[in-house]
Amino acid sequence: PKHSMKITRRFGRNVSFRRTLIKNLTTHLIRHEQILTTLHKAKELRRFADRMVVLSKKGTPQAVSLARKTITNKDVVDKLFREYPRRYLYRTCGFTRIRRAGFRSGDGAAMAIIEFIRDDQDMTPSDYGLKEEEL
Repeated sequence: PKHSMKITRRFGRNVSFRRTLIKNLTTHLIRHEQILTTLHKAKELRRFADRMVVLSKKGTPQAVSLARKTITNKDVVDKLFREYPRRYLYRTCGFTRIRRAGFRSGDGAAMAIIEFIRDDQDMTPSDYGLKEEEL
């Protein structure tokens, strides 16, 4: 039935191409920490990128296996599980930011920069309303 369908953007492509597109965008975002893409692709990518950071915070072998299904490069998986859990130790969600970047000259598509938030370098648990013993 229509109401039980999972809501996702189709981008005018078939399922396998869409899946590959999201995998490649996720891999490049984690490798470069910010990428320029269309606004709709950035909004769809945010779901997958945030999910990868949550997996990296778990750090279990099963989480590594699930991340390898989405990320196409082993070095990027290593970077994800090495750097991101420390960076987002006190943050539970909202790891990415989307900034609008104008319009593409060829077809006028809305462009956006999607990037990982870097504000946790100076943050402490008390900034998030947490006490040290709650962690």
